[in-house]
Amino acid sequence: MEQQSQTLKKPNAALVMVSRSVKLTGIERKLFNSVLMSSISQLVEYRAKNGSDPDNKHLYSASADELLDPIEVGKSNLKSILRKCMLSLRRAEVDWEAPDAKSGVIWKNVSVLSQASIEILNGRLYAKWALPPHLNEAISDTKAFPFTRLDLAQISLLSSYTAVALYELCARYRNNFLRGGTGQCLTSSSDPNWWVDALTNNLPKVDKKTGNVVRREWRKVKSESVLKAIREINELTDLEVQLIETKTGKAISLVQFSVRQKRQPTREIDSDHFDLIRLAARLGLPQNKVESALAKCTRTEVSLALAKFEARLNQKDEPSIERPGAYFDSILKNSQPIELVENILEKTGSSPRDQSKVQSYEKSQRATIKEKFMVLSDQQKNEYGRRALEQLKARGMATERITTNAEGGVWSGVLLSQMLDVYEDDGRVLENNLSEG
Repeated sequence: MEQQSQTLKKPNAALVMVSRSVKLTGIERKLFNSVLMSSISQLVEYRAKNGSDPDNKHLYSASADELLDPIEVGKSNLKSILRKCMLSLRRAEVDWEAPDAKSGVIWKNVSVLSQASIEILNGRLYAKWALPPHLNEAISDTKAFPFTRLDLAQISLLSSYTAVALYELCARYRNNFLRGGTGQCLTSSSDPNWWVDALTNNLPKVDKKTGNVVRREWRKVKSESVLKAIREINELTDLEVQLIETKTGKAISLVQFSVRQKRQPTREIDSDHFDLIRLAARLGLPQNKVESALAKCTRTEVSLALAKFEARLNQKDEPSIERPGAYFDSILKNSQPIELVENILEKTGSSPRDQSKVQSYEKSQRATIKEKFMVLSDQQKNEYGRRALEQLKARGMATERITTNAEGGVWSGVLLSQMLDVYEDDGRVLENNLSEG
């Protein structure tokens, strides 16, 4: 079962969108990314079920929640403008270009979506759409059409169209390292006019007399939107971007950007949530799906939803779950709020206050174990990291990131929690041996 995530494999040919008919907003560009990610997921499912790709008339569909979750931030609610945004994507005609000025145009003047509609099914809002043939081909053949991995969670933090467009292009070059081991990368070096087209949502005007495209000057675009986009990216995302301009005489002749990947801060997982995340991983649900659920629902409600999901997953006479993440969301949405009443607690022989004391004691013990562990030498930590990784692999929980962190000595999250478990187990064994001796 393939885990859902917020990583989009966006065809490089679709990174540069030069608007020709509709001025797309930053939200609409982010929605297009979400539509592409959903389309790719559905394409994988279609292939698994039918052994072939759908034809170009095939309609993809997704609930409003599935499309908007990857791009909504905080308290924003985009459902009210979903119809307008999908309509804009349907009406939009763009010039698709390669992510640098030297590679030439791959597609010319193609619609973003060839069909789009909004429907209400069983009381829920759904979008349906069809992709143009070239785009369908690109998402189905990643060998013929190279792609860039985009983290939609990072892009969701950006507000302006220019910031979204610049982040996508810089993400394309995040591994284009300069020599010398500085960790710095460079985008392509292109004419300022090319960057004006690539980074703005302005509709280029055509001089009626000459037939030439009349663009806003680079210096004005830089002042009005590019510098703000750089600040936004540097402040909010995992990239640090810097503008590099080359002059010929007094004029700017070439523009490019340096890109540096920020070192991500270690993130701890609440020990109370670890068991739920571990269960979700075993069931094929990504960690962020459970964390998002825990932010909206109680631990008991999420635990029950996972139990229902597991029960449905184990029903061999039922068809396989096509969209695990969406199905889990539907279970949560349709569940009644759960309130633990006191008579249930009485059956366990403990009061709410007693349980609170137990939880506080367990957290205190865990904190003490962590303090003792953190003063160990790096060599000792590496050994615990190796053993913890082996245990996680045995349970099918060792993701690519966890493996990379273990090999690189980055102790955080699930890996660190498992290392503390191994360390605590060693302590118990030592105590038992001493008592027996």
